[in-house]
Amino acid sequence: IAHVGLSNVSVAEIEQARALVPVVSVQNRWNPTDRSPERDGVLAYCTTNAIAFLPYSPFGGANGAKGLARTGHLGAVASRLGMSPHRLVLAWMLAKSPTVIAIPGVRRVESIADSAKATDVDLSRGDVAEIEGAFRA
Repeated sequence: IAHVGLSNVSVAEIEQARALVPVVSVQNRWNPTDRSPERDGVLAYCTTNAIAFLPYSPFGGANGAKGLARTGHLGAVASRLGMSPHRLVLAWMLAKSPTVIAIPGVRRVESIADSAKATDVDLSRGDVAEIEGAFRA
């Protein structure tokens, strides 16, 4: 085994695994409506320990992805910044930690291209705060 990655784990479980083997990645659910990796410390732990964090379902699943396009305040922020709400969410994730490697589900070539452009977005702290406010709006 060259590398070990974990999925759906807590900080305590990561620490238990690291006592046995080096852990290179953690894959937990994270999106605008499920921000548990921020609250439970998993994202911060991965950032501090240079462990890749792979959030799955970054748009909240198929229904969440459809809903992003209809989200008023988030849509307004995305429009102001000149991008889709989906790219904005991915850019927000990338801005939260240098260890984030998002796993967006896509079905169309256009969506792949749009998602890939999130790596080119440079959000300010104010942008991040505004985006997070839009999640609650």
